[in-house]
Amino acid sequence: MGNKVKAEESKKVDDGKHEGTIKEVVSRTDPYEYTDLIIELGKSEEFPGLQLKAGFPTKLTKDTSLGALLARFGIDIEIGKEYDVEELLKDKQVVFQTLTKKTEKGTFANVIQDSIKPK
Repeated sequence: MGNKVKAEESKKVDDGKHEGTIKEVVSRTDPYEYTDLIIELGKSEEFPGLQLKAGFPTKLTKDTSLGALLARFGIDIEIGKEYDVEELLKDKQVVFQTLTKKTEKGTFANVIQDSIKPK
């Protein structure tokens, strides 16, 4: 039996501009409250279907990164109003930029938050 794992080739996403689709919007609370966008690379990309994650602190004002993201999609933030981020962004076509980030856990394509916008 055992635990068999198939080795795969590393997929390096080049730094620069990309296109894709927001496939999921996920909330997490560890270690902080964040709203994560799961962006799937488009068919014209080198690795179509590869998913990248972009995290935003889950505080919503006109001045936060989440508020700026929604504004780029034409959503006007009104104080006191609740917004379903998943409903607003899921399945939207986007363009965005990445930069390679090296950490103790490995090398990753880091999605630049401010670069995510509608295609």
